[in-house]
Amino acid sequence: MDTGEIQALDELGRWEAAKIIRELEDGKFLVRFIGWGKEFDSELPESKIRPAVHPFVNGVVLNLKENAGMPSIWLQKSSGRERGGKGKSFFPIPNPRKHPEKRQLAEMWLHKIGTGHTVKKFNFGPRKLVCEDHFEKSCYVEDIRAKILGCQPRKRLKDDAVPTIFVHRKPAVNLKRLERCTKRSAKKEPSSRSVETQTENSFFNMTTTDCQTEETRLPPKSAAVVLLDHSYCSKVEGDPVCPETHQQQIEETDIQECPLEDDDGHEGVEMFEFVDDERSDPTYYPEPEFPITAANELPTTGQVVHEKKFIVFESALDQLFDRTKCEFCDSSVIGIKKHSVGSGLLVTLSCIDGHEVLKWASQPVEGKMPLGNLLCAAATTFSGLTYQRLKSFASFFNLAFFSAPVYNQIQRNFLIPEVNSFWSAHQNDIIESLQGVPVDLAGDGRCDSPGYSAKYCSYSLMDVNSEKIVDLELVQCSETGSSVRMEAEAFQRSFKRVRYDLKLNVARFASDRHTSIRKICRTEFSDVLHNFDLFHLAKNISNSLRKAAKLKSNGELELWIKSVSNHLWYCSRNCNSDIPLLVEMWKSILYHVSGIHSWPEDNEFKVFRACNHAPLSDEEQRKKKWLKQGSSSHEALCKIVTGKRLLQDLPYIGEFMHTGALEVFHNVVLKYAPKRLEFNFAQMDARLKLAALDHNLNVGRAKAVVKKPRAGSSPRGETQYKRVFTKFTKQWVLKTKYEDKCYDYVYEMMDGVVNRKKNNQKEEIRKAPSANIAPCEAPSKMEMVMKHQSRFQGSNLA
Repeated sequence: MDTGEIQALDELGRWEAAKIIRELEDGKFLVRFIGWGKEFDSELPESKIRPAVHPFVNGVVLNLKENAGMPSIWLQKSSGRERGGKGKSFFPIPNPRKHPEKRQLAEMWLHKIGTGHTVKKFNFGPRKLVCEDHFEKSCYVEDIRAKILGCQPRKRLKDDAVPTIFVHRKPAVNLKRLERCTKRSAKKEPSSRSVETQTENSFFNMTTTDCQTEETRLPPKSAAVVLLDHSYCSKVEGDPVCPETHQQQIEETDIQECPLEDDDGHEGVEMFEFVDDERSDPTYYPEPEFPITAANELPTTGQVVHEKKFIVFESALDQLFDRTKCEFCDSSVIGIKKHSVGSGLLVTLSCIDGHEVLKWASQPVEGKMPLGNLLCAAATTFSGLTYQRLKSFASFFNLAFFSAPVYNQIQRNFLIPEVNSFWSAHQNDIIESLQGVPVDLAGDGRCDSPGYSAKYCSYSLMDVNSEKIVDLELVQCSETGSSVRMEAEAFQRSFKRVRYDLKLNVARFASDRHTSIRKICRTEFSDVLHNFDLFHLAKNISNSLRKAAKLKSNGELELWIKSVSNHLWYCSRNCNSDIPLLVEMWKSILYHVSGIHSWPEDNEFKVFRACNHAPLSDEEQRKKKWLKQGSSSHEALCKIVTGKRLLQDLPYIGEFMHTGALEVFHNVVLKYAPKRLEFNFAQMDARLKLAALDHNLNVGRAKAVVKKPRAGSSPRGETQYKRVFTKFTKQWVLKTKYEDKCYDYVYEMMDGVVNRKKNNQKEEIRKAPSANIAPCEAPSKMEMVMKHQSRFQGSNLA
């Protein structure tokens, strides 16, 4: 039995176009009806299968003589009168073999005619003609000559004309197959939904209706419909029409006149009536019958955040879409419409008959926003990146990306409120853990730019014992009138909030030697023991010694800078809050650098009269480069060590408190708010909180250990170190390596951002104290342009 196209009896005893899939062992054949899926395949004996006969299709006749097993369209060479129409014009189907540029047009013709052929299989020829009655008036070229002379116009088709009118044919319905198709559609698409492509600020809208459309139930045209067309088709000489088939077609036409009933028993519409409407236009793309993703089918928040994302090239997508087939007419996709909004892509596929094959989105959508835009903006902010840097990356990579206004809108409505909320919850947890116990705090300010022209100053308070940031305060220079007064104002606000609003029992507080902060602590917070930060004091002494050592006569002093700085840390740590002992220990450095390690009691040294280090050997004494008393280097060191302001500040370091951990935090702030970049007030505030979260949730990490020893490395389990050359001291130093940071909290914030978008939850964010930090109003731009002069233009250069 030929496995080409044949006809087979269906359940109602009607001959339908089919194809043999394979021969079975019991002598039967597995048959698939043209236009139907494999779930409707039937096992039929040879008696219910016959070669394809010649049904009428759209004004032409199918013939099997030219190519066995593959029907083709043909008409005899005869006049219009013999064909059944007086003076009718007939037009040949475009031949892509002669005109390759008309391949797509030929596909449109074949599918509109309804032959079921493809360009590859169809046998084109001069006798493959279509009647003029199947073309719109707009398909013909206007005959100007005939219009002027008043004669009958000559009908010539436009280059892009396609037959679309088939009002002569009457559809016949296979009711049983229609019932199966309707049930299948009801299972797959319980309701019809419309999807609209979005405008500039939205991706696409999804709405649900309760009724089904006719198109939802519409089966493939070639599956259950037998078409009758012009009467003159039956008069064509050559292949007579089988009387049996003709009678069968008339009976099936009569069945169509009865109204159909839907599942509820109500009268339905005549679903297969061919109407000459806009859907006949091959360029028309109807609304989809159901959405891509229903609202209740969206992935959960956790899935959206945690699922993997991939970068896909456009050519790879096209390769995938080109293999898609229309489920209605089993034709290939010829139309691919792509609509991108930011990082999201919406693709609409259509076949040659105008059916919408698929409407596919590259990412889930919430409301009118692709969630990829939301998550990408969140990842940008939460990682400390800036939009401009990521936009440059996307531009160089030719990656679809959203615009700056979209990013700013997402940041303002969802990201900053989520950061504020997450920080508030985290801060409350820290405050609860510190309630009821004396708390030691350390504070330090940070300006947003180098020099004395800062716009913002942030002040951070850290718990000394846990090394966690307790509170943050941001001040804009317009609030204080100058950049110098910002740090004191920020400290005052933050410290009042910690003591009076958060109710912390602050026992000791350490800061740098800022004179305004010293006064505020002395007058407003006298019950708190104020200490100076040992780190800043030692740094200040080292800078003074380094400056003095630049003189040629004081070159020997360079070798003692680090020893003097270490001596200050030693004195503060071992004085046990005894201030007179601290002062004597500090001044003893003047004897030690001269090689004198014990000295007699006098007015300056009443308690501390000898160095605490072990006795030095003669070899060590000889190798050490001591400073000779009375020399220029010794005199310079003596001047710095016994300086009046330094001796006044020594009592403030007796508690051995420092802000070294705060300096580490300020290093983290540089990741989120670099000093060379400008941010608005709300953005700066949010980025400071992100830095605090990064620091607090990663403080106290374990030291990294060697896991896989290599040649020359430490043994397994030993602490890992790294060598670093510092430009400042011009020396190699050894630093401990720690385990990688954990950023699980970021995923929690990402989940919160998606939930805020789903619930359309928006909160007020902290507004800037003033829109502009300038003390006066800006003049008009035109006035400034008129006064503007360039030193690089004109002949007179000053």
